[in-house]
Amino acid sequence: SELNSRIKTLEEEILQSQEFSVRLNDNLVQWQHANQVIEQQILILQQQNSILLNNQQHLANDENCDNQCFKLDQESQTDKLENVSNENKNLLNEIDQNIENRELIKKDLEEKSRIVEEEILKSQELNSQLNDNLIQWQQANKILEQQILGLQQENNNLLSVQQNQSNSFKLQELEQKLESKDKEIKNLQIKLFELDSSSLVLSVENLESKKTELSGVISNLQFEISNLESDILKSQELNSQLIQNLSDWQIANQNLEEQILLCQKLNSELSNNLAINNSTPNDINLQVQNNENINEFPSNNTDNNNEKIIDEKDEPTLSIQELEAKKLEFSDKVLTLSNETKSLEEAIIQNQELNVQLQQNLFEWQQANQIL
Repeated sequence: SELNSRIKTLEEEILQSQEFSVRLNDNLVQWQHANQVIEQQILILQQQNSILLNNQQHLANDENCDNQCFKLDQESQTDKLENVSNENKNLLNEIDQNIENRELIKKDLEEKSRIVEEEILKSQELNSQLNDNLIQWQQANKILEQQILGLQQENNNLLSVQQNQSNSFKLQELEQKLESKDKEIKNLQIKLFELDSSSLVLSVENLESKKTELSGVISNLQFEISNLESDILKSQELNSQLIQNLSDWQIANQNLEEQILLCQKLNSELSNNLAINNSTPNDINLQVQNNENINEFPSNNTDNNNEKIIDEKDEPTLSIQELEAKKLEFSDKVLTLSNETKSLEEAIIQNQELNVQLQQNLFEWQQANQIL
């Protein structure tokens, strides 16, 4: 791929150089044509110059011509001739420079074409080498394929030989096993002939006794299973009852917390009123009695009013303590209930495992009964 890309680039450069050489040849033809035109113009100007010089000589010989006019005309003609000669010199210099540039460009193009030809030759040599290598690789590939076919044939032959050997070995093993089985069958037949009817009767009686024992075990297992099922039902009922008690306790706990918050609010209001108002004790007691009517009843004894007011002032803190104590009692009860539920769950899991084991034993007994 790299060689192909390189060859393409070289071909593109060759085409560009050819186009450039064609352009140079066209420019050379144009310059030659222009040079011919300039030479023709130079000849025409030289002829005109000679004609003018002849006319000037004739005018100089003429007696009637004015010397000043003659001089002016002569100067103008000489200036024109100098300008034309200068232009011709410049054109000749440009032509020489263009010729030199053309030669340099031609040399550069020749060098590039030589390099391109060398690269093409190198690429051709490399392609020939690659073709030779490809032919050699194809020949080597054919040789390898032939070797692979020979190895495959050898492997097939070896496999057939191994299969024949293994089949013969297996046949020998099977014959040996058949002989051993025949011997075992003969021994069993001899033992069966040796057994008498009394031994068979005893074996049948033993089987029947085992069957009765197994039936008793099965009845015991069924009784235990029924007891376990009843225990499971009881534990489920107890668990549902515990869940109901837990929900009731949560509701009671919420109510207690609400009462505690209400008592705290009343205590804060009482403390604020005592701090702000400088009223008499009777007014404060009346305000407390009006604000705290939760667990209070009216009294008609005027002699014990002061004692009741003092008790009412201390009652919110005592009710909070009692509520907290009740809350602790309820939390202890909840812990005990949770522990009991955990123990019941463990007992249920154990009963389930025992039930699975009993079912497995029952299934094994049924299989043994079928065999008997």
